[in-house]
Amino acid sequence: MIRNKEEQIFASVDAREEALTALSREIWEYAEPGLKEMKSSRAIAKFLEAEGFRVAVVLPRGTNTAVPGAAPLNEEDRWLTARNKWLLAHSESSEAAQGAHIGLKGENIDIAADI
Repeated sequence: MIRNKEEQIFASVDAREEALTALSREIWEYAEPGLKEMKSSRAIAKFLEAEGFRVAVVLPRGTNTAVPGAAPLNEEDRWLTARNKWLLAHSESSEAAQGAHIGLKGENIDIAADI
């Protein structure tokens, strides 16, 4: 059963290869700073809506503002980069080099040359 679902997923992605590649290239052209991807988010929402999904972006009031001044209560509090924004990075990323918490493990695949 799982294998059949995997095949359905792959077939669905393959059928949308041209549209997904165009979306990827559009997003690449925006070159927006991390955690401030406004144009990219709109492009993805528009794509998903065209595919029949309903999209809603809901952020609590104050999101992306300065980190609260309270002392961290736990390890996750130390990962905050802005209010309601936790940044987990791969050890090979520029974000990790700038001090972001390394929370993504495994091979860091670069697909820039493939798109």
